[in-house]
Amino acid sequence: MNSSLRKVIKSQKIYPPDEAAFKLVYLAMRNISKKWTMHIRD
Repeated sequence: MNSSLRKVIKSQKIYPPDEAAFKLVYLAMRNISKKWTMHIRD
């Protein structure tokens, strides 16, 4: 998950405002979670 988030963040050429950055991370995590195949451990 960390490497996928890092890839999304590094692809940005210009640093967006705070709200846009949070939205970018949220949407990236949503896309990453769709690819999970194993159960989340407690």
